[in-house]
Amino acid sequence: MDGNRLEFKYKIGFEFQEINKLCKGCSNNPFIQKKAIFVAIWQGKKLWHMEIDGNDIEFVTPPYTNEQQTEIKLSIESITYAYEVLKRFMDEGKAQVSLQSWVEKLSQYEGLVDGRDNSILKMVKQTPSLLQSNEAINQRYEQIQEKLKLKEVEFIPAEMYEPTKELNLTFPSGKWRPNFMPQVTIQHSLKHTIPLIIGLSVHQRTNLIQ
Repeated sequence: MDGNRLEFKYKIGFEFQEINKLCKGCSNNPFIQKKAIFVAIWQGKKLWHMEIDGNDIEFVTPPYTNEQQTEIKLSIESITYAYEVLKRFMDEGKAQVSLQSWVEKLSQYEGLVDGRDNSILKMVKQTPSLLQSNEAINQRYEQIQEKLKLKEVEFIPAEMYEPTKELNLTFPSGKWRPNFMPQVTIQHSLKHTIPLIIGLSVHQRTNLIQ
């Protein structure tokens, strides 16, 4: 590494707040606010937890380093899977669903692959050489394996699960489409705080001048 350069190590965490107020009336209960209800775990590592923020549900990740690309990718994919499972309840005609039903459904891993995916898996099982001779099948097979990797993620009840498991999430009238307000938290060494603030201030002033 160049001796004249300052090594800036940091961690970055994400919060994805779904802002359709699915947990109506929850803001009236301060006891359940901003506490983990269930946790997504992969190989003993926490990927994220789900909590209540006001009347909204929110997915919160721990701070990740740049070296944790696998965890970051799996975290985003499993959050996507979680809200797709929730949306499936609405698509089945339900107006609301309990937190308990949602968590139990997550652990069933339904819908990870479709009929076409299953056909490709069957073809590769019968004729493994297709992975070498057919690039399209090989690429699709790798994508399917990535989706199936979600089966390695466990959804574990957390501290607030028992007090909240019977709470209902209510879907908005009409078709619900998840609407997220993402937030990012950056953790870094205190010695980098002043240079970072100065750098951001200079950048802001430069933009105003331009």
